[in-house]
Amino acid sequence: MSDTEPITPKDPEKIGDYTDFADISERIDKCLKADAFSRVFFENAWARNIFFYAGAQWLRKVGGRWERRNLPGWFPRAQTNKLAEKANDLITQLLQGGRVPISYEPATDDEADIGTADVGERIREVIYTEAKCDEQMHSIASWLVLTGNAFGIPHYDMDKAHGVTKAPFQQCQACGTQIDPEEIDPTVPVCPKCGAPDLVPTEDIAHEYPIGAIQIDVAGPFEIRGDHRISDVRKWRKFVHQKKYDLDWAKEHWSDFKDKITPDSGNSPDTAQYFMDLFANLTPDFAFGAGLSANGSTAAKYPKVSAYAYRELPSEKYPLGIYAVRLGPNPEAMVEAGPLPTTYGAGVKKDQKFLPLIHWGCNIVPGRLWRKTPIDDLITLQVFRNMIEANVRLSIQRMGNGIWLLPKGSGVDNLTGEPGQQVPYNPVSVGGTQFAKPERIPAELNNLAALLGVIQKIDDSMERISGTFFLQGGNAPPGVTAASALAYLGEKGQQSLSTLRTGWAQGWAEFDKMGLEIARENWDDNRMRAVSGKNRKWQVEKFSKADIQGSVNMIVDWNALAPKSNATERATIGQLVHPVSSGEGGLTFFR
Repeated sequence: MSDTEPITPKDPEKIGDYTDFADISERIDKCLKADAFSRVFFENAWARNIFFYAGAQWLRKVGGRWERRNLPGWFPRAQTNKLAEKANDLITQLLQGGRVPISYEPATDDEADIGTADVGERIREVIYTEAKCDEQMHSIASWLVLTGNAFGIPHYDMDKAHGVTKAPFQQCQACGTQIDPEEIDPTVPVCPKCGAPDLVPTEDIAHEYPIGAIQIDVAGPFEIRGDHRISDVRKWRKFVHQKKYDLDWAKEHWSDFKDKITPDSGNSPDTAQYFMDLFANLTPDFAFGAGLSANGSTAAKYPKVSAYAYRELPSEKYPLGIYAVRLGPNPEAMVEAGPLPTTYGAGVKKDQKFLPLIHWGCNIVPGRLWRKTPIDDLITLQVFRNMIEANVRLSIQRMGNGIWLLPKGSGVDNLTGEPGQQVPYNPVSVGGTQFAKPERIPAELNNLAALLGVIQKIDDSMERISGTFFLQGGNAPPGVTAASALAYLGEKGQQSLSTLRTGWAQGWAEFDKMGLEIARENWDDNRMRAVSGKNRKWQVEKFSKADIQGSVNMIVDWNALAPKSNATERATIGQLVHPVSSGEGGLTFFR
């Protein structure tokens, strides 16, 4: 999020009245209400998947909220987290291949387009490094696999943490006046006092300006609000990115509004923020409802304020679109308001605004915005597996040890089971005619084989539903070594993961498009890319916004998208060099 100052328009009729905070606030509230009713059903499913992944699996839903099952103390809360194993396999599949292979092709035969395409892939390296995309991929892949949805908001951040450029005072050689560079017209650089053009920089620094950097905010589906009836976010006209700030930091950062910024109340009905607060404290033994959420007692101890970053495409009232940030529900706490900063800089859409929102999605459900993840189908199998495993543990605890039958009158008081223990007993009960010898009943675990067989079937079903098919999880099936068999299983695994990889690649292609436009709009300083050349000598390439003025098309290389199976490659090589016979003289022939 850029730290731009609130804009006061000079001509509201042409660009919109961005001081009408009440109207902008009403637009934010209307956007928040668009999916307020339906999204709670999806939020519960997304939260459940994250709870299971973290190991909190003995749960039940009460009043629309998840809580731990009230089980007896002796009941074994058994779980082998196969769901987390499969989720990690899917996340690894997305990260294993590295960056999505995307090539840049000129949109036309124009020289500017060809020049931009020539440097496009090298510019891509600079943009990805500047936005720290390689570090963000893990977070995006985790949201995508666990909830089926992940979002990214690319933007240009003017924080001084990304570096500053220094502007020195200028001195007129004619009259000797020292001039602030902001007093000089850049189109006609002359001395404002005497009009002489002879200006030279001094050693004194007048101003430090932030250089800025392309950044991407990663968000889960809990933090993005829009019209869920439109199933493609590229067709959205507005959206809200909801996040939390520490109250003291917000008042310090937007000091002009500190008296209007108020903390969130402890009884907020916002289920999305409720779950996000739970995730921050989530462990397998977490006590749900322990007061760690924004709705609990810690809200007063550690006050925070919700921020609503609102973006809207141009409309009749706001021809340049809207970018606004409101802290809390108070319309007067509109700390930023101005035109939408993202604009196409080349091609057929030149000068048109666009919403900087990227949606990574898993399996498409026709007519629905929110995508479906294979983890949804693993939940019931994981619950069933936990019940079977708990039954196995109960059987072992209760029936895994042999027991003794001590007839009355046998004279045996205690059987410790110690080696060499002598047990005196009465062979016949006193005054009776019945034998009184103690008898041992062996352990009875005949039901374990059937239960373990059910667990194996559940594990196999989880493999198939998640689409990992052994090889995708990193292991070859037991007993399968033939290269053809492994290649077949690998192809089946690639087919089952094709929809996940397609959503992954399409999302990064959108980032490349938006990242290039943001760089074209905001880069004022040169960017450098260092590469290792021959003889380990470093070569430095410089780029500026002048190098990316053309229009290009981003093409995903689908054939290179999926990582190759190491097991298949090893089996193929092993089969090629397998010895088949020995000839005369101790020679070995290979096929």
